[in-house]
Amino acid sequence: MADDSDYREFEQIGIFETWPVEFGRDGNLVLESQVDELVRTAASATDMLVISHGWNNDEREASLLYRELLGNLSLQTTASAPGRRLVVLRVYWPSKRFADEDLIPGGVASSTDPVQSVSEQIDALLRDFKFQDGLLTDLRSPDTRAKDAVQRDALGAMQKLLPRLDEDPEAQEEFVRLSRLLLSSHVNDEEEVLQQNFYASDGPEVLQRLSRKFKPKAPPVEGPTSIGGVQVDGMGDEGGAAGLGNMFRGALNGARNLLNLFTYFEMKERAGTVGSAGLADVLRRVKTANPKLRLHLCGHSFGGRLVVSALTARPPVAEATEGVRSVVLLQAAFSHNGLGVKYDGQRDGYFRRVFEGNRLHGPIVITHTEKDWCVGLAYPIASRLRNQVASGLGGANDPYGAIGRNGALFVSGELDKTETTLRPLGEPYAVFKAGRVYNLHGGDFITGHAAVRGREVAQALRHALDASLD
Repeated sequence: MADDSDYREFEQIGIFETWPVEFGRDGNLVLESQVDELVRTAASATDMLVISHGWNNDEREASLLYRELLGNLSLQTTASAPGRRLVVLRVYWPSKRFADEDLIPGGVASSTDPVQSVSEQIDALLRDFKFQDGLLTDLRSPDTRAKDAVQRDALGAMQKLLPRLDEDPEAQEEFVRLSRLLLSSHVNDEEEVLQQNFYASDGPEVLQRLSRKFKPKAPPVEGPTSIGGVQVDGMGDEGGAAGLGNMFRGALNGARNLLNLFTYFEMKERAGTVGSAGLADVLRRVKTANPKLRLHLCGHSFGGRLVVSALTARPPVAEATEGVRSVVLLQAAFSHNGLGVKYDGQRDGYFRRVFEGNRLHGPIVITHTEKDWCVGLAYPIASRLRNQVASGLGGANDPYGAIGRNGALFVSGELDKTETTLRPLGEPYAVFKAGRVYNLHGGDFITGHAAVRGREVAQALRHALDASLD
């Protein structure tokens, strides 16, 4: 097994040859040589599986996900069907996480001092900019560098306001004003999560709303679950939402949630940019070298948004007769309306283009479970701005639910109900059909956001790959 420091190198995982491609925050390549090697490899392959991590901040965790999931896929012998040579592209992109303690009900902050704890949260965000400055100074676009400078300066100014934040309305007003500089102008493109009252309300009111605690309506789900590969007991959907953002009281708790909101939307936009601007270009180059190569896309968490963004990029990554042969979304973190038709009576989903222009020549397989509340972590935070504080937000009847919790909605024309659950190991699926959507409820095997590495998940992935076999 390769050392963690070798994530930028070729790695043999089980029966699969796997090749990394690393992207910067606006989709630029970190190492052009990685794509050169990938193109040479793909020229003699029949299939390429593209797999992207999501909800983590370091290459080690992404590599562990790839090794375990691909290792379990390797045990599914038909993944190496006669005549097939399947190679793997491992995507690495700079994602970052929420403050870890906010992911654990009853968790404790790294400091009992609220000012210090929120200051450390800002330090972590500033380290992300420092990393980009050191590694990618010449690779980022002028627009990205300008945006980075604005965000970095705003975070620094917000950090200086923290000692006064609980008691000083002027400091609260300035903190919220600066926070609005952090959020992208595209934050509502997919769905209007941040309504006008966020931009129109005064700072003290925004922080007061964001400081409100959830009032749980149901007890936590019993049993283990995991975040980032770490097992945590008793973190169910309701219990998790109940614990979210309740670390402190007052304006500093509101500030913490506001920073987590920025983190979520920053990662969401970054995943889309890396997919549409970075990965899509790499896949076009691969397909140019081997037009007959069958492409398969698999993404976890925000990686699901990344691979779908690549699939819907313009121009398409593959010609009409050789489109993408399968898409597997593992607890994907984007709207459950994203693939839908007229989900509000007027608008199609943000990624509805998946089904247009012969881009897709295979199934879309989606795992989802109510045990995974992380996929919609920003929604209960943003709901406080609308004076909604119930813990049961994000379900299928909520306009702001996530596809990893509820599956794809408003896709009745494509939905195939012959398979609706993630099956136990050894229990065969019906053939997944091209152009069809399969919402697989995974609650029996997926106990938390990161629990997508097991053999049952690998079995579903293998069946999606098999759908392309002639």
